[in-house]
Amino acid sequence: MIRVSTGIPGLNEILHGGWLDRRAYVVRGGPGTGKTTVGMHFMAAGAEAGEHGLFVSFDETGTQIRTDAAALGMNLENVDFMDLAPAPEAFREMLTYDIFSPIEVEKYPITHLISDKIEEIRPARVFIDGFSQFGQLATDSFHCRRLVQSCFRFVTQSGATLLVSCDGADPRRDLDIESVADGVLVLEALESSRRLRVLKFRGSGHETGAHVIRLTASGIVAFLAAA
Repeated sequence: MIRVSTGIPGLNEILHGGWLDRRAYVVRGGPGTGKTTVGMHFMAAGAEAGEHGLFVSFDETGTQIRTDAAALGMNLENVDFMDLAPAPEAFREMLTYDIFSPIEVEKYPITHLISDKIEEIRPARVFIDGFSQFGQLATDSFHCRRLVQSCFRFVTQSGATLLVSCDGADPRRDLDIESVADGVLVLEALESSRRLRVLKFRGSGHETGAHVIRLTASGIVAFLAAA
């Protein structure tokens, strides 16, 4: 069974060696809990191992992400970036949404952009930040699960391990996404501490409980919960 490093000190131990190769995983948490940083660690670990990665973002530009990663001492030079955040010009074109539904306007361009890029570069790791927005392209729970499942299968069958982030703003949609994922990691920011929990990890054992995490000058560090 091939394992893929998370890049986060302590998390590989919690997952009994890391993510499973060519599976799809969700990291969920509210704003500021460290979801993007988890993705940076995942990408940086791949780059360090000589793997090609694809970082897809619905929120930030590649330049912003590289700058933030560099501030944490992470090198993402071997990572391709795809910026799917709305361009400034989109503000002027919002009238389109009065005529067509968001799914008709955005679904196919976004899925084609992602699939075309993956076929072009054949990455070993893919991180999609802000994946909750992808789920919003579906009109109902059934179509959301079908859309997400097809995305997950396409990426993993192309040979990549996939990690996506969800913000928890729409619990129903996030549940649809998590139901077809191979694993779910939840990040929590409490008043006095930060924690992570592994809610699901198909095909492998893992350490249960609430594990303390700290955001340091070099990123996230996880600490195994006391038995």
